[in-house]
Amino acid sequence: MNSKFGQRHHALPETLSKSVLTMQIISIALLFGAINISVILVVMTMLRDDAVLKTNLEPLVIVVMAVAMLSTAVSVILPSMLRRSAEQHASRARKLRDDANHPTIDPMAPLTEPEALMLARYQTAHIVGAALLEGPAMLATVVFFLTSNAICLGIAVFMILLLATRVATQGKVVTWMEQTIRHAA
Repeated sequence: MNSKFGQRHHALPETLSKSVLTMQIISIALLFGAINISVILVVMTMLRDDAVLKTNLEPLVIVVMAVAMLSTAVSVILPSMLRRSAEQHASRARKLRDDANHPTIDPMAPLTEPEALMLARYQTAHIVGAALLEGPAMLATVVFFLTSNAICLGIAVFMILLLATRVATQGKVVTWMEQTIRHAA
C-alpha cells in the first residue's frame, strides 16, 4: 500500500526560468486554441450560402458582451488576489536573500523554498487569468458562428489580443518577485 495515498503533493518550480517557460507554453496553447477555433468557425460562417454579417444588438450578443466584460475584470482582480497571497512567503525570501547577500534573482539558479512558493502562486494566478480570457473569446466566436453578428467577432478578436498581451515573460516575473520581496515586511 502506498504510504502517500491521500496526501497532496505539489511540485514546486526549481528555477524561475523553467516556471516562466511553463507559463509561456500554457498561455500560448490557450491563445492558439482560441485562434484555431475562431479561424475555423469564421471560415465556416463565411462559406455559408446565406453569409451576411449583422451588427444588431440582439440578446445573445448582449450576453456575450457582458460575459467578456465580466471575465476581463475578473482576469485582473482574481490573479491580483492570488499574487497577493504570495506575499506571506516574501518576508522569508527577503531574509534568506539578505542573509546570502544576494539581492537579485538569477532566473537559472535554484529557488529557495519561499521563492518557489511565491512563484507557484504567481504561476497559478497567471494561468487563471489567461483561462478567464480564453473562455469569452471562444464563446464570442461560437455566437458569431450561430448569429453571423460581427460584434461577436470583434469581441473574440479583442479577447484574443488581450490574451496575447498576457503571455508571461521572464522580465515581468523577475520584476514582480524582486518588488514583492523588496517590499516585504
